[in-house]
Amino acid sequence: MTATQPTLSIDELRKGLDGRVISPGDSDYDEARMVMAGGIDKHPAAIARVATAQDVARVVTAARDAGVEIAVRSGGHSGAGHSTTDGGVVIDLRDLNDIDLDVGGRRVWAGAGLTAGDVTAAVI
Repeated sequence: MTATQPTLSIDELRKGLDGRVISPGDSDYDEARMVMAGGIDKHPAAIARVATAQDVARVVTAARDAGVEIAVRSGGHSGAGHSTTDGGVVIDLRDLNDIDLDVGGRRVWAGAGLTAGDVTAAVI
């Protein structure tokens, strides 16, 4: 018995998201797939730049249904390459960058795509 390769429908994924799906045929694919660790050179089937929590749920469901690996990228700084995948889908959180400050309550609600610099600039 031969195992079948999992397949992810990029077109279906694009239809269901508020964010953007980048795939190997797109002009910015090579830039979008890069991570900070220079020795890591993986090629995901898709990079989903999610815009909402619902986008995240849709990508997780689509990847699960297709049987493909998921990698989550917030800043892309994983030295071990955990923020990318070969043949799977990357959930890129960079556009989830809202920040809400409650100065009186001394609280900050920060989106998963924010960098430490973004948060620092907002709270200073």
